[in-house]
Amino acid sequence: MDSRKFLLLIILLMHVATLVNITVFDSEWNGLLMAWNTILFIAAIALVVPQFQRSRG
Repeated sequence: MDSRKFLLLIILLMHVATLVNITVFDSEWNGLLMAWNTILFIAAIALVVPQFQRSRG
């Protein structure tokens, strides 16, 4: 999978999770959602950093 598609998928998952939390669960799962979004963010960073290092060196 191309890294751009992977990053867009992560952003989509983060936004859908937030939307579902607000509309379906009435914002009751904020702590779990924050943990989920943090995990997705770390995964995105782990994907992008090696590519930046390869392009620089």
